[in-house]
Amino acid sequence: MRLTCPTCAAVYEVPDRLLADGARRPVRCTRCGAVWAPAAAEPGEPQAMAGEAPARPASPETGAPPGRAAPAAPRGEMPAFQTVPPAPPWSAAGAAEAAPRPLRAPPPRPPQWIAEERRSFAGPPARDGGRFALVAAWLASLALVAGGIAALWLWRAEVVALWPPAGRLFAWLGG
Repeated sequence: MRLTCPTCAAVYEVPDRLLADGARRPVRCTRCGAVWAPAAAEPGEPQAMAGEAPARPASPETGAPPGRAAPAAPRGEMPAFQTVPPAPPWSAAGAAEAAPRPLRAPPPRPPQWIAEERRSFAGPPARDGGRFALVAAWLASLALVAGGIAALWLWRAEVVALWPPAGRLFAWLGG
């Protein structure tokens, strides 16, 4: 069944089994957000084409404008669609009013005496041994890589027996 949004004329193809007579329920347009109840198609009646709006008025249950009651649909029939008032026009003044504001002010800076106590708990400043540790870590890493390569070269026959494609690498390297 083809459904057409009465507000923006968006067209949707919906399987008939989803809109069976007992399962009629309001649908929502993904383009404009309008909600309406699709009209039941009579067996001999052609389906509504795009741009055609059903002729039945909205019911109070589906969103008639406040203060005015829409005429009731005949007993046993589903209301045709729900009229949705258009959104108010966008304005820069309204956007400035709706701009997000911080929830609270930033925390104040701690008093000077608290900052001094924090420094006393930190302990003495670290010595400049960071450079030595960095050089030692690099040397240890390079030694491990060199040791792994040396072990592969020394036991290349065993490596080729376990993994035959390594033979091409050792042959290319001259071993």
